[in-house]
Amino acid sequence: MTTKSSCPVPSRKPSAPSSAPGNDLAVLLASEDPALSSFWQQVVDTMNDGLLLVGPDRRIVYLNAKGEQLIGRKLDDVRGALCVDAINCPQCQCCCRLFEEGGAEGIEVTVFDTATKRARVLRKNGRLLRSPDGELLGGVETFTDISQEVRQRQESERYTSMLFEQKTRIDALLGAMEDGVFSIDGEFRVRTFAPRMAELLGVSEKEALGQPLQELLAVTDECFDCGSVTDLDGRTFRVSLRVANGSELPADLSFRRVRAGDEEMLGILRIHDSGARGDESSSEEFHGIISRSPQMRDIFRLLESAAHSSANILIEGESGVGKELVARAIHRLSLRRAEPFYAVNCATFAGSLLLSELFGHERGAFTGAFRTTKGKLELAGAGTLFLDEVSEIPLHYQAVLLRVLEERNYERVGGQQKLEMRARVIAATNERLADAVRSRRFREDLFFRLKVVPIHVPPLRQRREDIPMLANYFANHPAVNLTGKRIRFTDEALATLDRYRWPGNVRELRNLVEYLCFVAGDVIDVSHLPPELRAPSPQSPPSEPPPAALPDTSPSKSEKAEVLAALQQARFRRTEAARLLGVDRTTLWRKMKRLGIE
Repeated sequence: MTTKSSCPVPSRKPSAPSSAPGNDLAVLLASEDPALSSFWQQVVDTMNDGLLLVGPDRRIVYLNAKGEQLIGRKLDDVRGALCVDAINCPQCQCCCRLFEEGGAEGIEVTVFDTATKRARVLRKNGRLLRSPDGELLGGVETFTDISQEVRQRQESERYTSMLFEQKTRIDALLGAMEDGVFSIDGEFRVRTFAPRMAELLGVSEKEALGQPLQELLAVTDECFDCGSVTDLDGRTFRVSLRVANGSELPADLSFRRVRAGDEEMLGILRIHDSGARGDESSSEEFHGIISRSPQMRDIFRLLESAAHSSANILIEGESGVGKELVARAIHRLSLRRAEPFYAVNCATFAGSLLLSELFGHERGAFTGAFRTTKGKLELAGAGTLFLDEVSEIPLHYQAVLLRVLEERNYERVGGQQKLEMRARVIAATNERLADAVRSRRFREDLFFRLKVVPIHVPPLRQRREDIPMLANYFANHPAVNLTGKRIRFTDEALATLDRYRWPGNVRELRNLVEYLCFVAGDVIDVSHLPPELRAPSPQSPPSEPPPAALPDTSPSKSEKAEVLAALQQARFRRTEAARLLGVDRTTLWRKMKRLGIE
């Protein structure tokens, strides 16, 4: 064996050959040519990979500069030591891939730096070195730091797992829906396809994805005469679909704009099977509001006009008429539809908690404020903030709200930084604010600031044509009818519902139908109705003619008589009286206070 190689790799500090028998690799590294040693030294120390040489006895002979950095040890400290002792690598201590398996190809190991207590993941490649006559000289390993790559891979796997779970959950929800649901992109091509759609059209999800919407539905009506998918947002069409069995099915197509990642123009189209719920429940729907009343038709036209402005809106109407539904419809119709919608019930927050809920607070602003919190006004961004029961805001906080509406900026509670107000404010109340102004319970300047566009929602007793339709709609709505049964009302039961005064309005009707779904079978008749519906109160006339226009309704003698009648019937137990009126106990207490009932 010679002591000189034509391509030696020198040690940065020449060392004497190891005394271990057969360690000829150490002899080869002792180059007698300083220039050649310097050249190879620069080559190995400028490598981006760590380089490790070991002799046939598995003792370290050489470690380049990058290798020192990656394992956290200096060459002088590890030269001559067994590699499994010098390098803190659990995988290597279990099995030496180089000597026991003849090589290492792209294996990943974890190396711990005992000085910094830091772990690195390295990718190793290695092979054994032999002389021309086959004698084992030792081995060489190169290793690259892939810690960042592994972290990114683990994050990607975690994110992929999360997406899979979300998709599984969404698929389960879509599969449970009675309506057909699918989404479209900006080119009207199908992106998602619910199982109900496949059942209706006889087209599998695989066949539907990527197909143009017009070709997939084959609708007979001219629904897609618009320039872009944005023009479909908020629109509803009555169409005829050719379904799987070859027949034509009357249906309602409703479009809503949704946000999906960075693609804001994805749309969701829902098919409402017009024959599935009976004639009563298949009447027109306006952004979640079910009505065929001429009064409500007038309100719908007003909502379409008001939605495109940024003016503040005041919605007045009795408790349970659906004021929040009206506010959400305005939001969906407006240019703010892609932004958040936040609702705040002003009656549920006492004292300064209302200011914190609206404007947020800084850390330490008050006891229990352990961190800075954004208010609903800030979270709403350029969307819509809905202030329900705005008449319940205390007078001294009304001045704060007025200033914010006028100046369009505010500070968090305990803060000094000015924040811009970009949201639109929609307020609602179940009493007539003009009366609250006259009784000095509400600021007149705030009243006029909120009432730029006034909207009055009539009570259910003034739009009785909606009662049978809403009853049938709720009876077969999966969120109300939790039994899964197909339920219908007899004509006598619907006539009885029509005669009732409905002091709790649509909310009371919904709660009643939910109760009836459990106590009745597939058919609801008069015998299933509560006694107060079968025996109308003498204080309540069987019906009221609708007003010619949309006037404001003020607390009147009839309302006071209605509350008193409920209290008398409940023997002045407020919880029972609130149930009879279809309102909660707090709302009844406020009504009694406003009407002067002790």
